[in-house]
Amino acid sequence: MFGRHTWAYRLLGCWMMLFSIFPATAGDKNVIEEDAQALACRLVCQFGEASGGAETIGSLIELNMRQWKPQSSRGIEIYGWQAQKVEAAIYRVTYEYEEIGCDRRVLSWQIDLRDANIVPLTPLSRRIMEMSQNL
Repeated sequence: MFGRHTWAYRLLGCWMMLFSIFPATAGDKNVIEEDAQALACRLVCQFGEASGGAETIGSLIELNMRQWKPQSSRGIEIYGWQAQKVEAAIYRVTYEYEEIGCDRRVLSWQIDLRDANIVPLTPLSRRIMEMSQNL
């Protein structure tokens, strides 16, 4: 009789473990996507660091916002960095800000996480990317 109970408890334990896996697996996809988005933003922000210069895309944008914000008579709303999945390993990374009363400005790049290839998508993001390689 004791053997039957052990078998039943083991089966019950297996079922409980099996059902506890499914919610975690569904949640893992969100965690993986959030990690990929954070990685995409980080790679774009750190671009220029490998060229030996003191400035990166992220530091140039931060420097520009710190100097411009106090000079703006209207005020500046900073929305910050975001990444959106475009394809399997390709993300569109944006930095957005708005001078109050003016149109929202979007700097954007496309990054392929497989090879960390970054392509600027606007003239201003291209200029900042070039500056990060030269400064």
